Amino acid sequence: MLAWLRLFRASGLLTVWADALAACIAAFYAAGVFDPLPFAQRLLQGGLQPLWIVAASSLLYAAGMIWNDIADVERDRQLHPQRPLPSGRIRLATACAVGALVAVGALVCAAQVEHGFRLAGAVLCLAFLYNFATKDVPWLGSLTLAAVRVVHALLALLILGSDFLRMALIAPAGGWIVPPFAILLGIWVLGLAAVAELESRSARRWELLAGGGLMAVALLLALAQVVTAPWLGQLWRGGGGGPVAVLLSVVLAVAIAIGLGWTVARPWVAAIRSGHRGDIPAITGAALGGIILLDALVTCSFQPLFALPILLLYALFAATGRIARMG
Repeated sequence: MLAWLRLFRASGLLTVWADALAACIAAFYAAGVFDPLPFAQRLLQGGLQPLWIVAASSLLYAAGMIWNDIADVERDRQLHPQRPLPSGRIRLATACAVGALVAVGALVCAAQVEHGFRLAGAVLCLAFLYNFATKDVPWLGSLTLAAVRVVHALLALLILGSDFLRMALIAPAGGWIVPPFAILLGIWVLGLAAVAELESRSARRWELLAGGGLMAVALLLALAQVVTAPWLGQLWRGGGGGPVAVLLSVVLAVAIAIGLGWTVARPWVAAIRSGHRGDIPAITGAALGGIILLDALVTCSFQPLFALPILLLYALFAATGRIARMG
């Protein structure tokens, strides 16, 4: 059982759930409403729809992780022989069969919701493209993986309903846009993936600097959203707790930003100084958990109270990571 949890990268699944919650919060509170109750009511009104999308999202993630190890099995025999496939704890043929079944299950679950099948299909196509075509192409693979996460975040909006998906994608002046949260997530994942790929190929320090720089940009943009959040004025004028609530919310956001920056910057600076490929996994692990902290920071710019359950997911990520390590 532990081998399958490691193949699925069980702790990483929590990053997908955090993405989904942050995407929904950003969409629901985009108009500046602050009351947390309507969001809960919207979820309850959705019936089984939220559960179908969460199930589809989880299965999409699992399929992508299985495909990742199938694609890397020969390389892992040299670099990571302890992983489930190269170690023989899970047979390659079994992994292929389960990967196919999980992908089909994701499509079936997503098909229960309007637009779900198409978005889930797009995620699967991008994941397949990444694992079996672009992964080993410098930066192109990173861009593909970032696109996987962006489309995955759009799928999560169906938890609230197809009307929220349309509102998030269609600009007021007409045309289609990518929601700001999805852009921030894409920038962070692009930087993370650009750094992670340096573990298995020769690289220059500028690439490590560029990957870290992209993550820094995502962090700063998310913090800027908090500074300009509409709820700041609402609370300051006395709604929902007044200045005290403003202070607590700002302190929470700043603490998350500092924690995120410190968690990722420390191993990144160490790798810059040493120039050793062996220091890359520490950055990757920190940046993966950093996705959840980024989600919490983005959530603070819309409804700070919902940053708390996302922080709980981060605690669970750290705990499950020790049981079923991502590597």
